[in-house]
Amino acid sequence: HYMSEAEHCDRLALMYAGRVVAGGSPADMKQQMEQEAGHLLEVATDRPMAAIEALHQAGCAEASLFGTRVHVLCGELEQDRSRLLDVLSRAGIAVTTVAVRPVNLEDVFVYHIMALEQADRRAGRTVAA
Repeated sequence: HYMSEAEHCDRLALMYAGRVVAGGSPADMKQQMEQEAGHLLEVATDRPMAAIEALHQAGCAEASLFGTRVHVLCGELEQDRSRLLDVLSRAGIAVTTVAVRPVNLEDVFVYHIMALEQADRRAGRTVAA
């Protein structure tokens, strides 16, 4: 199903690798994610994959690709925005824009998948898609 269609549901469950990773109303799931993970920054850059790699190496595990943009979750908006720009600048990656974006269900899904995969890696399990 398409996440844009799921936005119109009263309640839903998001599944990955045979497991329910989130459930509830779309609004509740988005609100819960924002409470846990913070704000969503969308970064436009000339090299999105290199940007994700540089951010991961700098300890920002919450960076992921959305089309040609990079989405980064941050708890301290201005402090994290400055750190993000510094990391990318030192890596030689040009940033066109950094904007705060509202969370959508695709962001919720990716957030829960990343959390599940991190937990499985720590436990020594392999996640199969």
